[in-house]
Amino acid sequence: GLHSCGFFKTGFKCWGDQTSGKLGNGITTAANILSPVLVSTLGGKTVKKFNVGDFHSCALFTDGVLKCWGLNSSGQLGDGTTSTSASGVSPNVGGSVTEFSCADNSSCAINSNKELRCWGVISSSSPTLIASNAVFIGSSDSDAGTPDFFCFINTNQNAFCFGVNA
Repeated sequence: GLHSCGFFKTGFKCWGDQTSGKLGNGITTAANILSPVLVSTLGGKTVKKFNVGDFHSCALFTDGVLKCWGLNSSGQLGDGTTSTSASGVSPNVGGSVTEFSCADNSSCAINSNKELRCWGVISSSSPTLIASNAVFIGSSDSDAGTPDFFCFINTNQNAFCFGVNA
């Protein structure tokens, strides 16, 4: 299920296992793509930051909109469903996104109101309020096949972690 993405002079591209549309090229068939392919789900927007989970990818655009694509069996795309999307969806996080992070089967974002919202196996298929006054979020998976964990920093510079073995 491994894949990666990166910025190139010719655009934002992904490579690796394209199962479930996680490369963002609109293709969902299983294949190992060794050469980077242009992510076609961006709609002409400029990517500011990106992150990948095991079977999904997300990109934050310069306009504060977050878009996620790929497998959605645990609700990790944040659209309130468990339907896979090769074209991408934008989770409703209650404002423009300032920070976000993806783990294996979950994602979290901080909106312009400093609200931390998470979705996927860590909470539900829709963005769920986890904390207020958040300014930074990071994630990791605790071990292969087990749920994810996240850590965030609040406006008082205190760190909090949640999830498996956090």
